[in-house]
Amino acid sequence: MKNIDMDCLRTFVAFGDTGSCRATAQLVYRSQAAISVQLKKLQDTVNVELYERSGRNLVLTDDGRAFLSYARKIIALQDEALASFESSSVSGTVRVGLPDDTLTSLSSMQLANFNRLHPRVTLDIRCAPTPVLRPMVREGKIDVAVVAAETDDREGILLSTDRVGWIAAEGLDFASPHALPLAFCYDGCVLRRWAINALTGVKRDYRIVCTASNTQVLRAIASSGMAATVVTLTNDLPNGCVELSPENGFPTLPPVGNILIKSPSATIKAVDLFYEHVQCFSPGSREDWSYLHTF
Repeated sequence: MKNIDMDCLRTFVAFGDTGSCRATAQLVYRSQAAISVQLKKLQDTVNVELYERSGRNLVLTDDGRAFLSYARKIIALQDEALASFESSSVSGTVRVGLPDDTLTSLSSMQLANFNRLHPRVTLDIRCAPTPVLRPMVREGKIDVAVVAAETDDREGILLSTDRVGWIAAEGLDFASPHALPLAFCYDGCVLRRWAINALTGVKRDYRIVCTASNTQVLRAIASSGMAATVVTLTNDLPNGCVELSPENGFPTLPPVGNILIKSPSATIKAVDLFYEHVQCFSPGSREDWSYLHTF
């Protein structure tokens, strides 16, 4: 029976991520010649053309791209198995901050799976909006937090992206000569900043009639017809509300990223395990947001 060399498999995944032998060599600290040998050895083992030459470069074949998916799963499963035994003695409490407007990142974070792997680690989950969570992370009051961020920021681990839009009660008079009534979260909210900049850009007059720390309050204000607001559109719209379009004079807003950041003062092993666990299961950690550093 054939056995796959795990070092070759990790090199292959690195090659799939970087797209070149030179970059792979720098990533795994081997020579380019050693990379070529490992790729050839893996290809011989699976007996499938995993890569082919395109000009002076090597590129993955269709079979290579398909096998890359299996390679990631094999490595993740091995790492999970080893971690479950190596860290079984790790204990402690990880204080996790989560946004109160959307918990879609929960599945990406694999919280239940983390509890199973690390039964002696307690997760202390606290819900609050981004403007509250960020200073708590900075000051060490919580260890890690999911916060909203612009999608071109290079911080933390990207868990998901959400579409952002304007909402208001159906029938709100947008043609009124009076300033547009708006409801927002407190200063520090990226959606508030985007909205104000967008309205300023189109020279639309507005007035802020409500400032809240909870997005459910903003949704309720919009539903009442008192003001328009900006929210993530991952959930159903509040009763009686509609999404507002550029035709109504509301500029299109960019998507927002949900990222996991870590406090620089969080030094216990349990926090590192949690952060690494989320990184392993997060699709964004292998894409554009691969710069993983503390807040």
